[in-house]
Parts: sequence; structure tokens; C-alpha cells
Amino acid sequence: MGKTTTKDMLRVALSALGPTHAAVASYNNHWGVPLTLARLPRDAAYCISEIGMNHPGEILPLARMVRPDVAVITTIGSAHLGHMGSLDAIAQEKAEIITALPAGGTAIVPDDAHGQTIFHAAAQKAHATLWLSGLNPDSFAHLDTLNAVEGGSTFTAHLGQSSVPVRLEAPGAHLARNALTALAVCAAFGADVARAAAALASFRPGKGRGALATIAGGDITLLDESYNASAASIRATLDVLRLLPASRHIAVLGDIRELGEFSTAEHAALAQPAAASADLVFCCGPHMKSLFDALPDAKQGAWADNAATLAPLVCAALRKGDAVLVKGSLGSRMRDVIAALTTLSAVEPA
Repeated sequence: MGKTTTKDMLRVALSALGPTHAAVASYNNHWGVPLTLARLPRDAAYCISEIGMNHPGEILPLARMVRPDVAVITTIGSAHLGHMGSLDAIAQEKAEIITALPAGGTAIVPDDAHGQTIFHAAAQKAHATLWLSGLNPDSFAHLDTLNAVEGGSTFTAHLGQSSVPVRLEAPGAHLARNALTALAVCAAFGADVARAAAALASFRPGKGRGALATIAGGDITLLDESYNASAASIRATLDVLRLLPASRHIAVLGDIRELGEFSTAEHAALAQPAAASADLVFCCGPHMKSLFDALPDAKQGAWADNAATLAPLVCAALRKGDAVLVKGSLGSRMRDVIAALTTLSAVEPA
């Protein structure tokens, strides 16, 4: 969860410290990684490459191409479970980025991620240092005093023996953890972490990645998470939705892809957190039908097979004072729902 957002945060943080080059958008595959490296300016002090995968054997060739000094794993979750088969297999594949480190390099992984034994073994094999990042006070990088503020959050980031205050103009504990990871990278470079933390105040989530906006003449709050989705990221953004000031909270959720035989169970398991965070839930796509059917009747907005059919149903249901979350895998085309919502000029009173 959060590769591209962490990369974007890191670009903001490192740019305050020196010339920084970073991958564009989600250029993280066998085309995007070489393109990022080919575009690397000679005067860059820092280069941030994003590496993704959805099948076995994809990480190591790209990691060897990048030759990182610092390697980050953002999460181990059910994304790509259909292709990979198990969380252990996903952790093993992602750990290949650690084996590509030089001796003395640094790997940063979440302290609560599945696969800790795998990560430790990979770091030992590479003669690299492994730092944990998260909420555990024993981790090298950890955060506390996390508070929600209007449009964002504040927290304290602890990095070894140093502590710095952070303000993010982006809401959600998951984004705070992404920011903590970015600061841990800065610490691994021996950079000025306080300066990097101050720079993060200028970070704004990208389109489809947690951007907040008002629509319908300012009467509706829109949380745009339409670019991608996993079970973990849906849970995280439902938590954000619940915290938004609103008369009603509306969730519009599209299919999660690449879950294979695990799809029905993974989608249905999201019914409880969806019902807990939203007053009304709209679902899009054949896989999301299992979530919709598991909802209490009072929470069911509507289900449709595709985004074009669902969009007008969502628009018709909105009322003044609502907050609406739109999230789904890219292939579910939830951007079509976003497009419909952003054309609304007005909605009915609550």
C-alpha cells in the first residue's frame, strides 16, 4: 500500500535537500524503471525509482538495474494474491529488492508486515542494515501523537535518537506512515531530517490517490482514491472517510483485481469495515457484488456491473453535507464516477 504516494512524498522531502529525480506517475515495471534511469540528470543528488510486480521473478532484474543504496518495502498485502498464491510468496518476491542492496545498504520495511523472517534473511544475505518503520516504539522509525486536523494530520516522527514534528496536508494514518517511511529514507542518507519533515507540509496527494476536493458548489466533500485499490488500502481509506466532517458518509467501491480464487472472500470481508464507516455503500463490478450482498440492507446504496451505470445512481443519492469516497482498481474505471461527480452543479438538501 502506497508505493507511488511514498515515492511522491520522498521526492518532496529530498528535493528540499538537493537535486532530486523521481519516477513519473507509477512507472514501476520493465518499461518504466529503465525510462526513469534513462532520464536521470547528471547533476541529481538523489534518484527515486519505483519497482512493482504482479508475478514471480519481476522484482530482482529491476532492482539490479536500479542498484539502490536504500530499499523500501511499503506493505505486504493481498494485492496480486491471485498470481502469487500466498503472502509468503509475495514477501519473498518483494524481499528481492533487499538482496540487490550493496553491503552497508539500508532496507526499510513496515514493522507489522507479514514476512519479517524473510526480510531479515534477505538483509543478512546482502550484508545490509534492516530498519523497521511503523507504530512500534521499539522500531528504528516510529510515530506517535498522531492527531487528525482539518484536511490532514500531525504527528511526531522518531528516527533513532532523533524526533521531529510533522504536519501533513493529507488525512489518514496510512499517509502518516508513508511520510514516516520517507523520513526514514532521508535518515538513511544522513540527511537533514528536520528540513525534510518541514518540506512534507507542502505535499499534496495526487489525483486518484487521496486528493480531497469539494464539489456541487461546495456542498459535497469528495475523497478521490480512484486510481487503485487493495483490501488494505480500502480499509485505510474507509477510516479516513469516517473522520471527515459530514452529515452522511458515502462509500463508492470498485473491484479489487488480481485476487484470483481469494476474490470472493477478500471482497466480502470488507463489508464490516464499509458498514462501520459509511452510511451508504455503492459497489461496482462483479467481484464487489460479494461485498454488497454482505452489507446490512440499510447500508446498501446500489450495485452495478460497471462504473458508467453506477455513476448516475451515486449522483442521484447525494445530498448537501455528504462526504463521498470513491475507490477501486484502475480497471474498474472508478474515474468515470469521479468525472460524473465533478460535473454536479448542485444536489438536493439533506
